[in-house]
Amino acid sequence: MYIFKLDEMPRASVVQKIKYKELKDDPRWVGRETHGAAISGERMDFALIEKPPGTGSKNIHHPNEQFIYVLQGQMKCNVGDVEQIIGPGHAVHIPPNVTHGNVTVGDETCLYITVKDKSWTLEALPEGMTIEEVKAKE
Repeated sequence: MYIFKLDEMPRASVVQKIKYKELKDDPRWVGRETHGAAISGERMDFALIEKPPGTGSKNIHHPNEQFIYVLQGQMKCNVGDVEQIIGPGHAVHIPPNVTHGNVTVGDETCLYITVKDKSWTLEALPEGMTIEEVKAKE
């Protein structure tokens, strides 16, 4: 399939939890669900993400490059040592292995598009957890 209507796609967890489910018991794991509509290509993952007020992630990292484009709502976004409240029209570039996070602020659900290369999954790792540690559990 080449053409998708995201508004008509079911909203579900877009992280690849099954492969690393044994790590969910680790207290460092990011205990969150990321819901939205996701499309997985050969080299990129594309998702429309919904984050209700007060939800999000802090101090995470992953080896894949990521872009975020905000469509609705606002989020407190940090990438490396830069932190800013962003909203519709803002784009964010997250280089590989850079600690980052975003939390929805205000009363409105934040809706954003994210694109990641497929060198890793859509899931992120919490601060202090290494890729080698994850791969050792495979």
